[in-house]
Amino acid sequence: MNVDLVVGRGNMNDVHTHWQSELLNVASHARTSEDFRQRNGHGVRPQLRIDERTAHEHGCRVVATYVDNGRTASKEGVVRPAFDRLLEDLVRGRTAEGRDVHGVVCVADDRL
Repeated sequence: MNVDLVVGRGNMNDVHTHWQSELLNVASHARTSEDFRQRNGHGVRPQLRIDERTAHEHGCRVVATYVDNGRTASKEGVVRPAFDRLLEDLVRGRTAEGRDVHGVVCVADDRL
């Protein structure tokens, strides 16, 4: 299985050569560990907007969104359900809803 990892505004030329005639379906992932008090999504909304814009600029379409709001990735044993679902869907090549997914876009690799 071929999964393309798109982080931030990286070089997407390879995506265009493989998927010239159609948009590449990707997942959007956002995470912040700073929104732990309210968990109201304010911390991840800007990331999701950037992901959508970046995907569009590079001929991709976001078909699924995965959010672990208020969850750190730097501590051992932290459960991140959205990240776990993202990995499962990427390995399977489709979302739980049945949409093909071929990669992921996020604002930075430390947000994964």
